[in-house]
Amino acid sequence: MIKAIFFFIKIQFFIQKNEVIFSSSIVFNRGKKNSNKLLNPFKKFLKEHNIQYIAFEEPDLSGSYKNFKVNNESISLMPVMLLEIILRRSLRIFSNNDTDKIEQIVRSISHKIFFRNLQANSVITLIDHRADLWRLAMPSAKIYDYQHGITYPGHPRYLTNGEPPNFKKACNIITLTHSRFISDLLISNDKSGFYNHTNTLCVGYNYNFEFNSKKHHSHLKILFSLQDASEGDQKNLNFYNNKVLKFLKENISFFKKNNITISLKRHPRADLRTSQNYENISPNIAMTSENDLHKLSHNHNLHITFNSTMAIDMASAGIPTIFLNLENPKNHLFPFLSPKEIFFSYLRYPLQDMRAVDAKSFQALITQYREELLSSDSVLSNKLLDWHNLIMEPFNSKCLKELFNLHSK
Repeated sequence: MIKAIFFFIKIQFFIQKNEVIFSSSIVFNRGKKNSNKLLNPFKKFLKEHNIQYIAFEEPDLSGSYKNFKVNNESISLMPVMLLEIILRRSLRIFSNNDTDKIEQIVRSISHKIFFRNLQANSVITLIDHRADLWRLAMPSAKIYDYQHGITYPGHPRYLTNGEPPNFKKACNIITLTHSRFISDLLISNDKSGFYNHTNTLCVGYNYNFEFNSKKHHSHLKILFSLQDASEGDQKNLNFYNNKVLKFLKENISFFKKNNITISLKRHPRADLRTSQNYENISPNIAMTSENDLHKLSHNHNLHITFNSTMAIDMASAGIPTIFLNLENPKNHLFPFLSPKEIFFSYLRYPLQDMRAVDAKSFQALITQYREELLSSDSVLSNKLLDWHNLIMEPFNSKCLKELFNLHSK
């Protein structure tokens, strides 16, 4: 906070020029020393080429994300956020403006106070972080948004009914994806023509993971990736948690009989102030706080979820996912979380029968594939590795050289 205060005081009097600005929330600081694992490859590239950048990070005021901190090399947006809170409350009390107009006024004042002397040619965001503010502050800068998770037609931040969000068009955002497959998926499903091969670019993903084909287990160890992110309202969270609880209780006897253990992994953005007491259901079921992909894949041989990104992470280790399509979900959005559209229609998950609609079909899949699941060196694993390589290409520094006009150097 002190570092941020000094920075914003200094910038009142002096112009600061940077080639690149990074903008994101602290919820992505999941690397060592609170580093941003998604943006680290970009920063490393810029350092190697002596390109100056500055990173801004939005801290958590709610207390929900106590495990995440602002990185020491970044500037906290806390002063900006506090002023914005005061402005919003004042405008709601003393003006007759609607919400959109209030936000427009808040952005304008934030820009004039905090960012008028900040200059950059490029801005790289996650989840379009404050893209409208950066466009206001830097009309001629290029704004890139890097893919942060599952991207598909139907995702409200990418395409809805074949149309991109208005703010993406208004801010002229360039989308950076994990693969050419994802880029083509957006382009081919966009009825408006906004996404094209000049503004939807593949830069890849930095996966430092080696598949271990020699790993074997004597019994099934299942990782269950929960999707209890705190962005949902309490009613939806309760609906989701009750569905998870019901599924676990219906399988208790099956788990015990077959010596199956379950590790429940909460969403990285779960509210740590709340805790669902799944652990008392059965000795076979326990919560895990482990986030390291290497350790998670080493300790498990099957993954289950509704439609979490972790299915892609597990595929990188050759570990299959059984997708839960319970209680005839209405759609793919929270709290229903149908996997059908995302994974089996758009992303073409290679194990098409790995879908369970109830406890009976889930148990049938376990029984059918038990031997293959116990050995990671299987036909299932090889199919998953091929699929993962299709939708998650290696991070491509050549593309970055073109973005920053370094192709001739």
